[in-house]
Amino acid sequence: MRIVEAPYGQITFLFTNIVGATQIGKRISTNEWQRLITEHESRLHHCFQAYNGYVIENAGDGFLIAFVHAYNALCCAIDIQKKSRY
Repeated sequence: MRIVEAPYGQITFLFTNIVGATQIGKRISTNEWQRLITEHESRLHHCFQAYNGYVIENAGDGFLIAFVHAYNALCCAIDIQKKSRY
């Protein structure tokens, strides 16, 4: 994995979250939920790296990512949405 240096100065933040994650987690088994989260995190990390995002925090199914350029954050968000259509 490529290490991205923490951005400083004027930065753009991107927050991610799986809509309805609590309800989804209640409807499926623990193993299935863990598989879903693992796949989701893999997809997101690929996008973060592709657009030079820096993961500040990961909690449950959500991430807080920082970008030096707002354009990269926007492109990353669009790419995540495209890759998250199940």
